[in-house]
Amino acid sequence: MRGKALLLVFLLLGGLSYGAPEIVLVKETLNETADVFGDFKLLGEVENRGDQPAIYVKITLILKDKDGRVIGTPFSYVKGSNLKYGRYFKLQTDTCLQPGEKGFFEIYTDVKKEKVAEWDYKITWDVPEEPKPFESEVVLIEESLNETTDFLGDLKVLGEVKNTGDIPVAFVEVTVICRGRDGKILDIAESFIDGSKIKLEIVETDTGLFPGEVGTFEIDTLVKKELVAACEYRLTWREVEWGEVDVKPAGKLITTWGKLKLR
Repeated sequence: MRGKALLLVFLLLGGLSYGAPEIVLVKETLNETADVFGDFKLLGEVENRGDQPAIYVKITLILKDKDGRVIGTPFSYVKGSNLKYGRYFKLQTDTCLQPGEKGFFEIYTDVKKEKVAEWDYKITWDVPEEPKPFESEVVLIEESLNETTDFLGDLKVLGEVKNTGDIPVAFVEVTVICRGRDGKILDIAESFIDGSKIKLEIVETDTGLFPGEVGTFEIDTLVKKELVAACEYRLTWREVEWGEVDVKPAGKLITTWGKLKLR
């Protein structure tokens, strides 16, 4: 009897302690369109309505022709937020959706739009082990934003971001999500910043920012500026530990074995 009581308490506590993500499609944001080659393309938004974070959120489409035959199963991971996770390894991802958070996706296919008679979808995700928030912070300098047009009249965005944290970051990417007046996603475009050169253990990149540094970005979209009712911006990056950094940007800062010195 005592064993049954303990088991019941254990199950009750487990039920209270462990929730689950619930990723749903925000259908009013969906935009079925075609790319420049006439192939079917779907843009949209998903939301985590559960009470735990999800990572590697993936949307898979099942495309069918007028006879019900499957003619494509394209997929895409969402553009989410940053998260560190892992008990034994230091892993990072920008495909995370925290509870209540929304993510965006753009799925390209190689199937002509007129051949797609119907489509269905499947959403999958993983649950992170020992999730940890980022310690770094990169912010958009809003007064630097310039939402203009290119020579074709498509929206073009230029601006600056700043590392306001205390540790270096790399692969800083800015994503702009363009919405129409009806709330649908018209385009999702992104670009890595023009930042500082950082040499890591196995790769060198000029998309880095050291504490206090500012980087620039320029994003070309594929949507006419007059069709865009609102723009949203999302910043993602990878955290870098000081011990990982071998070289700071030439003419600016140099660090070896984590020791910082001005040139």
